[in-house]
Amino acid sequence: MPVPVSTAAIGEPRRVERGTLRVLAWPGLGARRSNPYTWLLYSHLAPLGVRAEEFSPARALRGGYDLLHVHWPDKALNARRLPLRAAGALAALASLDAARRRGARVVWTAHNAEPHESRHAGLERRFWSALVRRVDGVIHLSDAGRRMVEARFPALATRPSTVVAPGHFRGSYPDTISRVEARASLGIPPRARVIAFFGLIRAYKDVPHLVRTARALPEDVVLLVAGAPQPASLADEVRSAADEDPRVHLSLGHVPDDRVQLYLRATDLVALPFRDITNSGSALLALGFDRPVLVPALGAMGELQELAGADWVRTYQGELTPALLADALDWARAGRSQASPPLDALDWGRVAEQTLEFYRRLEG
Repeated sequence: MPVPVSTAAIGEPRRVERGTLRVLAWPGLGARRSNPYTWLLYSHLAPLGVRAEEFSPARALRGGYDLLHVHWPDKALNARRLPLRAAGALAALASLDAARRRGARVVWTAHNAEPHESRHAGLERRFWSALVRRVDGVIHLSDAGRRMVEARFPALATRPSTVVAPGHFRGSYPDTISRVEARASLGIPPRARVIAFFGLIRAYKDVPHLVRTARALPEDVVLLVAGAPQPASLADEVRSAADEDPRVHLSLGHVPDDRVQLYLRATDLVALPFRDITNSGSALLALGFDRPVLVPALGAMGELQELAGADWVRTYQGELTPALLADALDWARAGRSQASPPLDALDWGRVAEQTLEFYRRLEG
């Protein structure tokens, strides 16, 4: 079940007396269970005079909204069969057209510069070309993300845009247990050196390679892998890489909110060996639990390192090797000048205010 979010932990937005903006959010508050990002965003926009409603084609057709805010438009292409993907693409574009005809401006938050996996390149190319023509303004999560998006879609360089750093997830999940309790619950020896991967398991995240790399480290190293494989067949690759090694603990499925803390509090280092990355919610989640993270020097990971500090974010070049992983584990277990990474720049109150400023600019 979703849990209450501590506004003290994530930042209380200040109230402003301005006219209400009506936003059709795709997705909005209803996406909390799968990804709390949009729930946190619109919860913090509400006190600032933004009324967000969950997207539906009927609401887009009915109109009455100032803005239609889209976050992951490529999810319209998620169906397995090509005819259904094509139908999803057409329905999404028709909804954008309906909302625009009724006066809404279309905002796209570009969480990724491009889809990590392609199922039908031709359909996807036509869908994105049509979508970009309908976008009135873009919110980027990093300067690197902006460069990557505008390189892929040069037309967007001429549209209104802004960079709003993503909010953190500190306080978004239960966090009530100690490291000792977490390890005991997961059956991990107290003195083990622990590496974790946490998040959706997708092909581009290279989890089987992480498993093989971790197994090459000394016997006292334990690897935790927790998350749902997408597609489900990817679970077989992860299990094959683990080869029933007792040092590899697999939890291949949805992790309930109250168990997130077990995996993150039990670990010394969160390793995310993505082959392709723009921004990373998994890295933000780890930092919210005061866990050092290892990420490739790709996309916005350099900017994340600048925001959180080199004590908390370590980057590497090329393919992850046992030597790189061992060095990162030693770094993660070393003492730090602060008990928690400084995440003030990722405060949700600030994110909401900057988002509203862009809304006003675009709508005005």
